[in-house]
Amino acid sequence: MISLKQKFLHFTDSWVDIPVVGFDISDRTIKYLQFVRKPALGSVIFGEIELPEGVIDRGDIIQEEALVSLLKNWLRREGRAFRDSAFAVSLPEEKGFLRLIQVPKVKKDDIAQTVRWEIETNVPLPLDQLIYDYEIADSENKMDHLDVLTVAYPKTVIESYLRVLKGSRLNPLALEHEAQSVTRVVLQENQSTEPMLILDFGQTRTGIMIISGGEIVFTTTIELGGKILEENIERELKVEKSKAIEFKETVGLNKKFADGKLFAALTPAISVLSDELKRAIEYYQTHSHHLHSSNLDIKELFLAGGDSNLLGLDTYLAAILKIPVTRAEVPIIKKLWTDHGHIPYIPKSKLNSYAAAMGLAMKSWE
Repeated sequence: MISLKQKFLHFTDSWVDIPVVGFDISDRTIKYLQFVRKPALGSVIFGEIELPEGVIDRGDIIQEEALVSLLKNWLRREGRAFRDSAFAVSLPEEKGFLRLIQVPKVKKDDIAQTVRWEIETNVPLPLDQLIYDYEIADSENKMDHLDVLTVAYPKTVIESYLRVLKGSRLNPLALEHEAQSVTRVVLQENQSTEPMLILDFGQTRTGIMIISGGEIVFTTTIELGGKILEENIERELKVEKSKAIEFKETVGLNKKFADGKLFAALTPAISVLSDELKRAIEYYQTHSHHLHSSNLDIKELFLAGGDSNLLGLDTYLAAILKIPVTRAEVPIIKKLWTDHGHIPYIPKSKLNSYAAAMGLAMKSWE
């Protein structure tokens, strides 16, 4: 078993001097974002690389050579600005094991061995097939245990991503579970220790995260995304894909449009989504009494990911879950405005889809 801290090169003394590119890799796209410079972060460089179907499938890089070729072409075409940059790269949620575990309070020198034992118990893979990392959660209470956030990935997944990055001549600064990146964005403006829910609604999959005391305490991934919504619209309304996307983004959960056919096409998948959110909340509330926060009621739901822009999704989920719902673009806009005095030109409809890339790029602020 190899620690991420041992495996990867981390620049610890000169974050400010190294331009950091947030590189959010999913099955069908790579979104990238880089703040120009600190402290004068007046603007950002951002964009999207489309991936052919089948290059990455459910987080596995199936066609490494094809992806390397695509990234080399991108660098030749548009990557001059990133020639001296380091890349903070997202890892697929569905391939990782992110857990908040409890370990007895031990001496600092003994924590690593204790965490190793707990990972062996909690992660369903042999130790020699894992690469892992961990950090101790902050706690103001004197308790008989430590909460430790652990992240583990199959070694084959990490090595595959590294081969592609190095083959493409991209300098990897860090690899990170996507939930950590999205959470970093939300917590920039919301420092509350109260429990919060984050929904990262993507094109092919959706991540659900619960934050308590400023730490990730629960994550799960479901195979439901905007692609399913588009397919349902195409079938129900008998329209082309481009029209289905247009209806999804501009009409959304409107009960009256097309005699209610659009609403009927969207609600089965959205109902599954709301049921999964309810299950996540119930699991958290019945399994988290040991946590440092005494309040187990979810304070707020944040929507992130490109398909969270579905018109009406926020009000629909707020009505079903009985909690306030905020789009992640709100803390993003607040943070950029507070720090830089203006908002870089990223279309509002795209802000949520860049949440993970922005969270990765924010590693340069740590």
